[in-house]
Amino acid sequence: MNLTLLPIFNDEAIYIRWAQIVNNDPTWKFISLTDGKQPLFIWLIIPLIKLISDPLIASRLISVFTGFFGVIGMGLIGWEISHRYKTVLYSAVLYIISPFLLWYDRLALMDSLLNTFGIWSLYLSIILVKTYRFKTALLLGLVLGGGLLTKSPALFFIYFLPATPLLFNWHNKNWKVNLAKLIGLYFIAVVISQIMYNFLRVSPYYYIINQKNLTFILSFQEFLKQPLIFFRGNLRGLLGWLIDYLTIPMGLMVIMAAIWGLKRNTKLTLMLIFWFIFPFISLAAFGKVIYPRFLLFMVPPLFILVSQWLTSMTDKIKNQFIVVPICLLLFSSSLIFDWQIIFRPIDAPLPPTDREQFLDSWPAGYGINETINFLQQQSLNNKIFVATEGTFGLLPYSLEIYLKDNPKIQIKGYWPAGKAFPEVFEIAKNLPTFFISEQTEKYDQPNLILLNKYKRGKSNTYLQIFKVLPQEN
Repeated sequence: MNLTLLPIFNDEAIYIRWAQIVNNDPTWKFISLTDGKQPLFIWLIIPLIKLISDPLIASRLISVFTGFFGVIGMGLIGWEISHRYKTVLYSAVLYIISPFLLWYDRLALMDSLLNTFGIWSLYLSIILVKTYRFKTALLLGLVLGGGLLTKSPALFFIYFLPATPLLFNWHNKNWKVNLAKLIGLYFIAVVISQIMYNFLRVSPYYYIINQKNLTFILSFQEFLKQPLIFFRGNLRGLLGWLIDYLTIPMGLMVIMAAIWGLKRNTKLTLMLIFWFIFPFISLAAFGKVIYPRFLLFMVPPLFILVSQWLTSMTDKIKNQFIVVPICLLLFSSSLIFDWQIIFRPIDAPLPPTDREQFLDSWPAGYGINETINFLQQQSLNNKIFVATEGTFGLLPYSLEIYLKDNPKIQIKGYWPAGKAFPEVFEIAKNLPTFFISEQTEKYDQPNLILLNKYKRGKSNTYLQIFKVLPQEN
């Protein structure tokens, strides 16, 4: 619903353009590795852009689908930990109404897919510790491998495995044999995941993944030189983002659910808390460049905690007909946030960092659709040349996504754009020429005539379209 109400985002433009390139030339199947990004999400986009005319809708539907499987996974976890339909319902509903998950399950970013792999790895880990089934280990290995082919934080799903023996039945007389089986099955799952991940080594660009990771996180050597240099600031920022997206009522419910769970179901609660706190503290300690979306896969275990607590609390209400209005009241902040995300994203109370990224600054694609329509009109009778401020990202990729098949439009990116003007002015002597600016710089050029500008969100920044006049000799 309203999937394109939010304009295309910088990273979305990159992923969609990569998918188009791979679709046209499969030898570039590892193109995402050139920027240190794993390729699975890109590969998943390809079938849908063949079936759906609008590439943005096609790619965002991937996250809608992964969100759907995330809901199913949450329900299955709810059943496995309680065998209560009420817990299943609460687990699924908490996922559906979460503004954090709703926001990212509508964007063509890798984080929704990563989150779903995390949910299913939690579910299969719980099943494995109870059943010791070989086929469950195989499925877990595939899920772990899928996560690793999506995004590097999926390594946490492997690091989480030592926490699941908290659910192990230590009172069984055959506990030593069962524990050995469990460790062996974990080993098999990890080996499968590593085989899948190491398939990327066939690309000469594989090494860039580690380089890219080190732009976001400290290496151990850097950490040892200046331990906890970013910890305090990161912790404050992460907590603020978490509260903004969970909303205060849900945050309070998480705290109450954790306290209740430690008294009533200590082992399961400790495991779920570990699945949240370990990556949370790790990100605070090692993060150099962090964004709210890095928290996404950490949130579902908290909702599992809340679903148990809600089941227990609502069981105590004699008149079950008043449970629904009580829940609507408890979740009212989240539901209002959800309504804004779906119908008025520009008014959604996002954390400032995400608001700037998606709505108010240069990565937000306000004006891109209007620019595409304008360029198509200009090319009806003439070949035109389009210069863009930037060679990678929203410009020029968002234009190339929709105009790549138009033989009358030539698009070329420049950075820094100011150095390109001599060439662009020369081209303008022979072709109608336009310059698209993200307004990251100001251009005081008499040969640039501003035709239109498009406001981003609620900011004072604009996407600008200039007509380029040839420079007189």
